[in-house]
Amino acid sequence: MNRRLFATALLALLVTGLVAGCSGGGSRRPPRELRDAADSLSSWRWRADSVDAALGSMELFKGQVPVGGGTASWAAWFDSGEVRVIHEEMNLGQLGSRSNRYYFEKGAVRFTLETGMVPTDSTQVLHRLDRAMLFDDFGTLRAGSKRLDSLGVAVAGYEASAAAGHAQQLRVAAQSARAGTTGPPPPPEGGVPARH
Repeated sequence: MNRRLFATALLALLVTGLVAGCSGGGSRRPPRELRDAADSLSSWRWRADSVDAALGSMELFKGQVPVGGGTASWAAWFDSGEVRVIHEEMNLGQLGSRSNRYYFEKGAVRFTLETGMVPTDSTQVLHRLDRAMLFDDFGTLRAGSKRLDSLGVAVAGYEASAAAGHAQQLRVAAQSARAGTTGPPPPPEGGVPARH
């Protein structure tokens, strides 16, 4: 349903831009960067679906991590020894609940999908959250979309940083689970810890 809604909204945006551009009143099409970002988010949603379809052929590890006074359960799938995707379920009581999916390439988070019920202010009223974020190779937000209830809002920089950092913490926990350890992976030869 969300993918269909996103595709419909994207199509409406592009058609509106084309019609406005043909109306003779100057181009009102979104800047190329915005169109490219929307295309990138859309293509990553498709890529995420194809990765999810192949989960049955990947190595699975599960665990839990403390999050915000609660606990999050995660499942990580490995392909050729590398984390490809982590699904996380958070239940934080009055602070809401979330289902997060993190997709990795070459050890870095590249795409996240988050859905859930979250408070947005001190009233603790819960709102429906749908958020997608696309990251570059260095964990910097490249494109994002966010909806609270049915209202589209901007993805804040701190949200992207927090999501990328949390995804990397989960990746390290998953690697530790796969290695049969309880902490971060041991340092390589020479005693210098690897950066994660």
